[in-house]
Amino acid sequence: MIPAQIPIMGGRLVFRIFDKDSVTDEVVGAINLEARDIIDGLYPSFFWKNIYGAPLGVSGKSSRMMNENPELGSLWKGRILMQVVAEKCDKPVRKVQDIPEEDVLKSKEYEVYKTFQLMLYVHSVFCLPKENESYNLEIRIAEHSMLVEDPMVDGDYNRFRYRTDNNITFTGPYQNVDDIGSVFIYLTKKFSFGGVKRIAYYRGDISEF
Repeated sequence: MIPAQIPIMGGRLVFRIFDKDSVTDEVVGAINLEARDIIDGLYPSFFWKNIYGAPLGVSGKSSRMMNENPELGSLWKGRILMQVVAEKCDKPVRKVQDIPEEDVLKSKEYEVYKTFQLMLYVHSVFCLPKENESYNLEIRIAEHSMLVEDPMVDGDYNRFRYRTDNNITFTGPYQNVDDIGSVFIYLTKKFSFGGVKRIAYYRGDISEF
C-alpha cells in the first residue's frame, strides 16, 4: 500500500491509503492525525495507527465515504507504523528520501508481537429486522473474527447465551490493550442466494469492553 493525498480538514490531517494496482490505484482506507499535535511534538517517536475503511468488494458513495473518513469505516484494513515530525520552512517542499538507518533500527522494538487474552459472552439480541428469523453474530478485532451462531428464536428476539469455554488468545503488534483500537460487532444472516451477509454493525473502542 502507498500513502498519498494528505488534505487538511479543520486542523486534522487525513492520510488516505491507496492500494498499488496495475490499472489504477484506489483508496482502501484512511487515518487521521491532528495537525496541532504534530506541530507541538505530542506524537511519540514511533506509533502505530489503524486503517479503517469500507468492506471489501463493494463500491459507491457510501464506500468512498468510509474509505476517506476512517471514523465512518466498518472494517479494519491494517496498521501502519509511523514517525511524524514538523519542521518550519519558508515554503512547502515535497521531498522523498530514505529513512535513516538508526530510525529503522529503533522501529524494530515496535514490531514485537504480543499475545492478548479475551473472554467472549453474548446473551441475546432483540428488535431484529424480521420476526421468527435466525441471525448470527460476528465479533471482529483487527483481523481476528469470532462467530456466534445458532440462537434460540422467539419473535424478534434471538437468544445465544454463548460463552467461550476458555480464554481466546490473539497475537499482534500492539503495544497495549488500548492500542488495539476498534471492536466490530456484525449482525449477519444467511440468504438462499449470496450466502452469509453482514447486514448491520456496531463499532466501539476497545476501552468500552
